[in-house]
Amino acid sequence: MKILLAVDGSKSSTQTASWIAKHSALFAAPVEIVLFHAGQRLMRTVEIRLGRSETASYYASMSKYAFAAARRVLKRAGIAFDESFEVGSDAAELIARAAVRKRCDLVLMGSRGHGPIRQALLGSIAAKVIARSTAPVLVAR
Repeated sequence: MKILLAVDGSKSSTQTASWIAKHSALFAAPVEIVLFHAGQRLMRTVEIRLGRSETASYYASMSKYAFAAARRVLKRAGIAFDESFEVGSDAAELIARAAVRKRCDLVLMGSRGHGPIRQALLGSIAAKVIARSTAPVLVAR
């Protein structure tokens, strides 16, 4: 089974990585994990001001931070994984498209658990991924 594990460096995504490390036996063997980070694109004017090299460096360091904790958890559990990141303005769309492109059987992601008012105003990336993904989505909370 191939699982796309969406990570952002948050406590929630680290807990989700811990959950899959602990429960990987529940899934059809062999379990393949793709750590995926959907980075927020900088404003175009900022990218131009920084230049290509600095912009690429910023995105690389952002993804390195997003992967760090989940990487440690999976390595400690002896679970092999690949890493991939993309940058865009819509994280949910990036996650849903990556799951299709990488032929994942499941999307696994954490939920930050915003309150109902904040969620209504801001929306939920997890809810948007559920709406857009053709693969099943498991939201760990």
